[in-house]
Amino acid sequence: MFVALALWRLGPEARGRHSRPACESVRNRNGSSVRNGVHLRGGATTRMLAGNESASRPPADPNELLIVGPGVLGRAVAAMWHEKYPSSRIVAESRTPASHGVLRATLPFLELRLADAATYGLDRFRRVVFCAPPSQNEDYVAAVRRAVERYWVARTPDTEAAAFVFTSSIGVYREPLTPTVLREDSPVVTDPTEPGASPSALKLLACEQVVRDAGGTVLRLAGLYTLERGPHRFWLSRGTVTGGPPDGLISLVSYHDAARAVVAALEQPGLERETLVVADAKPLSRREICEVARRHPMYAKSPMPVFTAESEAVRGGGSARPAGKRFDTSRSRAKLGQFRYDFESFEEYVQRCVEEGDDAAQAPVPLDRI
Repeated sequence: MFVALALWRLGPEARGRHSRPACESVRNRNGSSVRNGVHLRGGATTRMLAGNESASRPPADPNELLIVGPGVLGRAVAAMWHEKYPSSRIVAESRTPASHGVLRATLPFLELRLADAATYGLDRFRRVVFCAPPSQNEDYVAAVRRAVERYWVARTPDTEAAAFVFTSSIGVYREPLTPTVLREDSPVVTDPTEPGASPSALKLLACEQVVRDAGGTVLRLAGLYTLERGPHRFWLSRGTVTGGPPDGLISLVSYHDAARAVVAALEQPGLERETLVVADAKPLSRREICEVARRHPMYAKSPMPVFTAESEAVRGGGSARPAGKRFDTSRSRAKLGQFRYDFESFEEYVQRCVEEGDDAAQAPVPLDRI
């Protein structure tokens, strides 16, 4: 019997709603079920913990986990970790209590605490995941440093295995001007005036250095998606798309596989100070991403958007291969224990949703709810 775990959409419209998420009953190639991008194998049971806020206590179970940033990715990691270690404590830290009601309803085994609580005297963990985004935190680097220094029990010769995993983005890589296969050590942005550079990328790079200096692990994630979240939904909800050519390549990874990679990094030994890339095997162009999404009934009636940027082929005289970030992730897969993606492409993910879809998945939803 498969465990079914529905993760609610983020945002005010999600709280208090009980509609079933699309693609909630898809099975991956290993036979596990999927709900809104999170896949679980059966047999795990949940337990309610007394109290909703974390109290000070000494570290005990080495599989206790702290998740800083329980958004879509953080919730998926929590669900997978609980399935593997059902008796181990999992604490989720958020900046505000806005999502706590949803978290209690969907992941009742979590203990919740706020980031602005006093940091001295709080529990320390041998395993920590920092997956909060930089967009809503003006002092993001300080938040990461605080988590490293005050929440984590780093590995020493006398302690058991420990891991601090920080989720960064492939957006930190310098935008290639010619067709190039990028790897973990490819050039990153260093100046805010570079093509493709952004304040978020520079923040992430500063945080990465803090984590590596302390012996943690950095995972640079490609564009994340579920059926209801991701660039396809954003572009199909608008009639006109600016900011990139229709044939420019976009590297992607499902939230499900990104969470699996985080769990693998937490468990895999020898990843201290490593920087790894998590991206599926088949980058797609912006146009292809929209075309693939429209194969699902949820988006079938959405017209293709108009891309205002000139295509790379036209700009290069008609024969240029489209630019974009294409990665060789063979080293990262090996470091993560010969990691295999359950969904090697966005196309495979959507096809699985179509094949295993139910009535709830077929029902169209307003595309302005991003």
